[in-house]
Amino acid sequence: MRVPSRQSLVRDPPAPDAGGALRRYHELDGLRGAMMLLGVALHAAVAYLQTPLGDLWPFKDPHTHPGFDALVALLHTFRMPVFFALAGFFGALLHEQRGGRHMVRNRAQRVLVPLVVGWIVLFPLSVAGFAFAQMGGTLDAAGRAVRYAASTAAFADLQLLHLWFLSDLLLYYAVALLACRLARLVPEAGRRVAVDGFGRLLRHWYAPLALAVPTLLTLIPMRSGMLETPGTFLRPPASIAAHGVFFAFGWMLYLRRDLLPGMTTRAWGLTLAGLGLFPVHALAVVHLAALPSRAVHTAAITSLAATIWLFVFGLIGLSTRYLTHPRPVLRYLADASYWFYLAHLPLVAWGAGLLGTLSWPAGIKYVTLLTAVLATCGITYDLAVRPTALGALLNGRRYPRGLPLLVRSGAWRAGRRNGDATAASSGPDSGASPVGRVGRPADVQP
Repeated sequence: MRVPSRQSLVRDPPAPDAGGALRRYHELDGLRGAMMLLGVALHAAVAYLQTPLGDLWPFKDPHTHPGFDALVALLHTFRMPVFFALAGFFGALLHEQRGGRHMVRNRAQRVLVPLVVGWIVLFPLSVAGFAFAQMGGTLDAAGRAVRYAASTAAFADLQLLHLWFLSDLLLYYAVALLACRLARLVPEAGRRVAVDGFGRLLRHWYAPLALAVPTLLTLIPMRSGMLETPGTFLRPPASIAAHGVFFAFGWMLYLRRDLLPGMTTRAWGLTLAGLGLFPVHALAVVHLAALPSRAVHTAAITSLAATIWLFVFGLIGLSTRYLTHPRPVLRYLADASYWFYLAHLPLVAWGAGLLGTLSWPAGIKYVTLLTAVLATCGITYDLAVRPTALGALLNGRRYPRGLPLLVRSGAWRAGRRNGDATAASSGPDSGASPVGRVGRPADVQP
């Protein structure tokens, strides 16, 4: 027995469409993929920050620009909160449609195995890349960096690096499964009150500000005034709690998914409000670093909590408004985004090291680095991941290459022209898109 959703508590579950498939949330799937791709853009920019990050990012290019400080700070503010909210949403979808046992097997394959295997492969490659950049980015430096990565010294300070989010996801899924079991002890009327109360909150304009309160409490231990995301193996309780709030929100949002269309009405206003409030947070963080005080810290985390939730509501609303119909290109990118994020960090480190030897402006270096990394990830995904056993691990099954089909005439427009037909055949584990089943079910996303 699974915890009933608001739909099943009040009325019969929504019936499948005419094709027998349950709905795929193209809009949220696309937003999830966008957050992962923005992670690539963020990490490619870190080498060009004016603010030194010390051990958090070992290499700093000689050419920097303050615009990258602003870009990284802005993306860092909302990217992972939105991602974890969507992870909670799709986790609840998977649990409701397939049950707890299937969810355990699915998450082990899509999260645990990529975490373990990915770390074994990516940690030494990333360490070597950062050593290469620090040693000057020359051919001789490459040899020395590889030897360093193979030495015991490289493993003196083990880090999860960018894979920390997979570790946190495993914990959230375990807690969610336990909570679902405990919920069986609560009478149906009690579950109805909780889900309906959440729904009533979502209908009000002040919902983002109300949800900012628990987030504010989780930010108090973070002395930098920012949402801290260290890549350590020992996960900080404050970081676990902070992102756990967004995961829980996403889980509850799935139970009241009938309210998703209503989130579109104020989406632009909330997003713009988040953009407007962000400079207040950034200014407070700058002052906090220069002159630490309790008042400035309170201002930094209060503005941060409000900014995050304005973005969460705004971006979910915008994606629901504009991305509901399937588009083959966006579905392909959403599917590929997992590989892009897993594979990008060594490429960023090695690429930044190579560009470090050039006297180009920071902006040109950034565009060159990001383009090269995205192109490499895209080509390797289409050739060596999507149709292979690795693709079966990450995507659930092997799929035919998508790029050759996407570039055919008409494929780019098929999503709009055949939106309804595609939606009817793209539910969990069924259906095909105009590019040979580009997407995978939303319930198997990381």
